[in-house]
Amino acid sequence: LVVALVVMLFVPASAAAGSGGGGTAVGLVKLALGALFVLMALGQWRKRPEPGQEAELPKWMAGVDRMSPPAALAVGAALSALNPKNLSLALTAGISLARLSGGEAVGGLCLFVLLAGSSVLVPVVMYLLFSGRMARPLGALKDWLTANNATVMFTVLLVLGAVLVGKGLAAF
Repeated sequence: LVVALVVMLFVPASAAAGSGGGGTAVGLVKLALGALFVLMALGQWRKRPEPGQEAELPKWMAGVDRMSPPAALAVGAALSALNPKNLSLALTAGISLARLSGGEAVGGLCLFVLLAGSSVLVPVVMYLLFSGRMARPLGALKDWLTANNATVMFTVLLVLGAVLVGKGLAAF
């Protein structure tokens, strides 16, 4: 969010503007970030557990169930702020929003924040509203994501990388 807002406010609209997918600078940024995502996807693919091997959680993630709400909030904020995937998406969102006028840019930023936060907000709200009914499905989802984390991250990073590379090339 902060990266998108800073880029949106300080990148001149003329630098972000251009025909098609944006100017040359925007195209280069998207191309570089897309290539980074593809490399990160390959790294995830290599880290996936062998068939029959149990996936190992990072130490911080293994203790997430026992964290206090303030500690969970701090860890979540740090992880989302320092995650290269989130930083890259916020950067490209900021560059795209910089091309819009004031009201459109604010509306786009609000939509970006809503969509970016929905993957966390929806399960949390559902659990708060229906904790008895949501404990088992969320537990099963956690188990599945733990077992398939590397494959899920590979897929997400590869798709994001391909989209950004395509948009970067389209800018030229």
